[in-house]
Amino acid sequence: MSRIQTYLLREVAGAIALSVAVFLFVFLAGNVVQGIGDRLASGQVSLGQFAELLRLILPFAAVYALPLGFLTGILLAYGRLSANREIVALRSVGVSFLGIARPALLLAVAGAVFTAWFNNDLGPRDRAAFREKIARSFAENPLRLFRGGAFIDDFPGYLIFVEEQQGDALRGFWVWQHDAEGRVDLFLRAERATVDYLPEERSLLLTLEDGEAETRRPDPSYRERPASGTLVSFREFPVRLDLSAVFGEAGARARTRRPEYLTLAELRAEIRRDPANARPYRLQVQRNFSLAVAVVSLVLVALPLGVRVGRRETLANLGIALALGLLYYFLAAVSNWVPAEPPWLAPFLVWLPNALFLLLGTVLMVRASRA
Repeated sequence: MSRIQTYLLREVAGAIALSVAVFLFVFLAGNVVQGIGDRLASGQVSLGQFAELLRLILPFAAVYALPLGFLTGILLAYGRLSANREIVALRSVGVSFLGIARPALLLAVAGAVFTAWFNNDLGPRDRAAFREKIARSFAENPLRLFRGGAFIDDFPGYLIFVEEQQGDALRGFWVWQHDAEGRVDLFLRAERATVDYLPEERSLLLTLEDGEAETRRPDPSYRERPASGTLVSFREFPVRLDLSAVFGEAGARARTRRPEYLTLAELRAEIRRDPANARPYRLQVQRNFSLAVAVVSLVLVALPLGVRVGRRETLANLGIALALGLLYYFLAAVSNWVPAEPPWLAPFLVWLPNALFLLLGTVLMVRASRA
């Protein structure tokens, strides 16, 4: 490899690495704030478990950070080279546009191969391990799900409030059982409770002790305060709490796990096991490879724009990258909104963003090479 190619490769690789790192930090920060940061603050997970969960949450961020990082890095690197007249200097000594673009194209192909492996193997395994890690922490101490002085709405159909927490002891349980529209039909209050984890069912058995139960008759229009019904005292009152919302799974059995938590081999096994109901798994396979191809399609668009726009300002190039990235991911998200019929429509929409960006990138590359 010539010195010019080595120089370009170093410049582009550095910009891509920096951009991927920035996007990883941004997406990780969002996941931490919404996901595990509050669990650490509330004591649901220990500091060591937090560090392990932070490592396992990387795939959630990397799925989007890799394509956006390549797009932004290309725009920044070639925009700076163009603004410094280095592109003009290279063209004046006989280096073709394809010669200038070759390092970025090589990195894009390598990035697409890595992203395909990541999306189909490492990413799903780490995502599943993330959920299992949370599950094990709750199995070791189910009381971590409850916090004194806070409302807990993690369980479908229930809202829970715990009055006081003294170490591992919780006192004063208030439980509202409500329907899908949030209308309360049962209210429970107990002095204390015991919590048992049921691993086979992925649920908790909350046994309320020494309390009162009150049925409610909500107004159908919900314009008036619900009327009180029967009030009874109890020594024990069992409440089964579903953990599917906490774990992010539809059920306990592996075959009901969400497709994004399955590796390529597991997805193919699900497709062979039940071909008639394999549409979500087939779509997930295509989404995984489509996001890998996105690295190449976004780079093809970014290359000629970086060379021709030639803006020195980092914010300008970053704005272009974000606009293109948002457009791509918006088009990619459309495939999640379509109905099951006709069966060809969703796969078509999965690949539509890549087709459009590859076509646009090819046209821009041809024009740039002729300039």
